[in-house]
Amino acid sequence: MDIDMDYIVKLYSILKGNGLDKKELDAFIKTKGGKKFIKYEGGRDRKTSRKRMERELGRVVADKNYEDEYRFNNIRSRLDQLKRDMDYIENNRGCIIDEALSKVYKIVPRHMTVKANIYLYAGGTNAGFTLNRRNVFINYGKYIGRMNDFIGILSHELYHCRRIPLENRIKCLLSLGSRWKRAIYEIIGRSIEEGIACLVQHGPVLKNDDLINGLTRRNLLLRKGQFDLLSNILLDIKGNKLDYETISKLNMYIIGYHIISTIYNWEGILILDHWTEHLRYDQIMKRYINICEDKDMATGFTREIEEWILKMD
Repeated sequence: MDIDMDYIVKLYSILKGNGLDKKELDAFIKTKGGKKFIKYEGGRDRKTSRKRMERELGRVVADKNYEDEYRFNNIRSRLDQLKRDMDYIENNRGCIIDEALSKVYKIVPRHMTVKANIYLYAGGTNAGFTLNRRNVFINYGKYIGRMNDFIGILSHELYHCRRIPLENRIKCLLSLGSRWKRAIYEIIGRSIEEGIACLVQHGPVLKNDDLINGLTRRNLLLRKGQFDLLSNILLDIKGNKLDYETISKLNMYIIGYHIISTIYNWEGILILDHWTEHLRYDQIMKRYINICEDKDMATGFTREIEEWILKMD
């Protein structure tokens, strides 16, 4: 594995200069990070396009007081630190990847392969994203001067890149025969996926707030609102109803991290392999409810939802 910094290097050069060179801009937009960032952001109804991005970058270069929608102005204000970071990454790529993988393999079984193409970009509000379990894109604009946090988010995204056996993926697809099973898989399955990735990134106790994903110590304390929301969503699904507007309000990082860290802190990692390797969420959810009952802790779910989960297969 390697870390591709083409986007960051070219963005640094543009922001360091006094004008916007057309050839330099074209080369920047055509980097893998640039193309995927525009496509990814545009697909999330954020009205991102090459033309819009070029316009905003041009305004930032021309006006040092302009605050653009992609936060390029924030990066320009930290160019010296960005250059130091770029030099450090260039000279320590292997060590950075190894450190991120060591965090991943504290949770992922050693026999599972974790491999990805890693690209750094900058702009927008996301921490990063993974495409097709093989291409990782990290918004380094969020991590300038924060190498430990960068390694943490890299480990998070690399968890998503674990190679799941084809047989297990086929079994998972075949099990999603009905509309409601697919909906539950998308919600609970994604919550568990992100919860385990956050466990890889932050460990079993959240010591530093993750403001980008809204995973903060305060939000964890106030998680009841998110669990109430999830209970209502699951009740709707049980009644063959889907409200995508309500689903969009759910913070799956809070839900997932609380469930997974609870299980990990009381039982360890082995049960998490049901999801990590087999994409099965039922045993994990049941064990979460059982642990809460054994330890006299609230699950966050209504009793009706608890009983429904315990009957899942």
